[in-house]
Amino acid sequence: MTAQPVLAQPERRAATLAGVLAGRYVLDGEIGRGGMAIVYLARQLRFGRSVAIKIPSSMAEEAVEHVRGEIRTMARLDHPHILPLLDADERRGLPCFVMRYVRGGSLRALVTRRGRLPFGEAAALLRGTAAALQYAHDRDILHCDVKPENILLDEGHPYLADFGVARPPASESAVWRRPRLVSGGGTPTYVSPEQAAGDHLDARSDVYSLACVAYEMLAGRSPFLGDTAAEIVARRFGPAAVDLGALPRNVPARVVRVIERALSVVPADRPESVTAFTEPFVSAKRRWWRR
Repeated sequence: MTAQPVLAQPERRAATLAGVLAGRYVLDGEIGRGGMAIVYLARQLRFGRSVAIKIPSSMAEEAVEHVRGEIRTMARLDHPHILPLLDADERRGLPCFVMRYVRGGSLRALVTRRGRLPFGEAAALLRGTAAALQYAHDRDILHCDVKPENILLDEGHPYLADFGVARPPASESAVWRRPRLVSGGGTPTYVSPEQAAGDHLDARSDVYSLACVAYEMLAGRSPFLGDTAAEIVARRFGPAAVDLGALPRNVPARVVRVIERALSVVPADRPESVTAFTEPFVSAKRRWWRR
């Protein structure tokens, strides 16, 4: 029998969450939902502060293990641009963890609201996000789902969130196999070609996804468009797949070139690290601010 989503079982949900959160947190309502997890806004009674609490979207084994895996990953990470893990617990088979509640929304909401971002602002957001990714990569963790929805903003300070599909290395070379796209390995618009194909991954897969985000901040739209997930993924394999002409004319040539390289189908043609990818943004931003 297929497990029903937690929210479709109000009595079971109430009893389970009451046992997990009793005396510590009070739920204020749902604020986010994905294929594997639900995020609630809650109030921490001890400190009277708002927090976000993530639980599995169902009691199915895949969803439960998804949240358990994210807890294990986030417990290893401590960086000013990674959304911090504040607390975690599991009772009655329901894992949950507590995160900082970021009031500024996501990069997705910002781009949807404003469209193209000024180069200096985009470069600053990219730099913080890249620092978080490089920190994770240095600890042999790939994010595998870098996208605007997973970059949260607090007064211009970016936090990289949602390490639910991140994976530890399967070997000392930090290269491993991910499931195919249909198994939840990333989001079609931002997933690298090798991740979509289920091939071996290294840091250059996250570089590709970060380049998609950079392009979208500057162009105001995704680099790959289509009506279906399969069409979006297929577009990146075609000739001249990326319309570099959609980038504003004031974007420095070095930045345009590094975005083009980072969106190469072949991983070996991309910058080898997120730090190498963002270096032209950082140097160009310094010159931009001196104007």
